[in-house]
Amino acid sequence: MLKRTRLSSLFLLFSLFGAAVSLGVEDSRSRGQEWLVQGNKLITEGHFTEAVAVLNRFKQAHPKDPRSYFYLGMAFSEMGNLSGAATELNEAVRLEPDQAEYRLFQANVLTRLGHKRLALDALAVFNEKEASGCGSSVMFTIALNNTMLP
Repeated sequence: MLKRTRLSSLFLLFSLFGAAVSLGVEDSRSRGQEWLVQGNKLITEGHFTEAVAVLNRFKQAHPKDPRSYFYLGMAFSEMGNLSGAATELNEAVRLEPDQAEYRLFQANVLTRLGHKRLALDALAVFNEKEASGCGSSVMFTIALNNTMLP
């Protein structure tokens, strides 16, 4: 009987622990989303240094989420830190290679850095997808016009 009581208590303890962990994970996700929204808002308002701090918190909590890298790239670009922007955007594209906005912004930053060949390489995915019926030729043409080689 004592063994059954201990087993029941142990099961109850593990169940409560599992529920607490689950709630903690959910709380972490919602807090992370708040950081992402706040960082984006700060960028929109022109508070780039504050946005970087908030987005870095999100990035530390969710290192596999490409959005933090993308928004950090935007903030760094607006601050004039194009090398930092390129680094963040490279990671965003690595994590989510089919996200057109990431590649377009990456190509823009690379062009501003004077790396037009790399910018064209970043945009090459649009040409490949066009061949497979993606229909992104308009975006590719616009981006290509902004990165034309001399």
